Amino acid sequence: MLKTRPGTIGSILVEKPVCRSTRELEILLALGRDKNIPIFINMSRRFHPLYHQLKQAIENEQTGQLERADIFYYGGWLHNGIHVVDTLRYLFESDFEEMQLFDSVDHESNDPTFSVRCKLQGSNADIWIHGLKDSHYQVFDFDFKFTGGRLQIRNFESDITWEAARTNVKGESVLVQEQLFKETPTYSPMEALYSQIGGFLHGDGEGMLAKVTMGQVAPVMKTLWRIHD
Repeated sequence: MLKTRPGTIGSILVEKPVCRSTRELEILLALGRDKNIPIFINMSRRFHPLYHQLKQAIENEQTGQLERADIFYYGGWLHNGIHVVDTLRYLFESDFEEMQLFDSVDHESNDPTFSVRCKLQGSNADIWIHGLKDSHYQVFDFDFKFTGGRLQIRNFESDITWEAARTNVKGESVLVQEQLFKETPTYSPMEALYSQIGGFLHGDGEGMLAKVTMGQVAPVMKTLWRIHD
């Protein structure tokens, strides 16, 4: 429970994936409306300045068009795959289509770690989401290939590299490491989320939390269920 305010019982921050079926989602949405209780979801990467800057760079065409993305994650399609789906939807403001399941590293699990190939609406870019075992280590990486360069976000945002497409003295198109962002935050997405919650508790309003309400996250859940169910 985050905070009590006039006219409400309180506000709730819940862990993802929140629920496991469309029916449960409808019940939670109805309860939130009926009781006037905002329900916020832990979609922490939406709060991280890195992804805000990347979204702006994409919209300003600094990166060029997306040609392909390879994303690596661990720990269940619903539990951690949700961060992949939500981040891509946030960055490109597009829904998923042509979703194809091609592998699972833990078939017997209640929440298998799926590997999925898909596209984003309005784009011909191939999106490959690779689910990996975490028996040796945990991994969460984005590898974006844009027409203007390659962006790698590795090891839970701790290692970020932008390589711009440039022409060398031989006339060859090569990748050259450059700076894409004004600054690279050193704190984690969860720390960014905690900062937002702290501001909310001190009366600064919902701010960015308004972007991760049950209603906002519902399309993400429905996308996940297209594969999980």
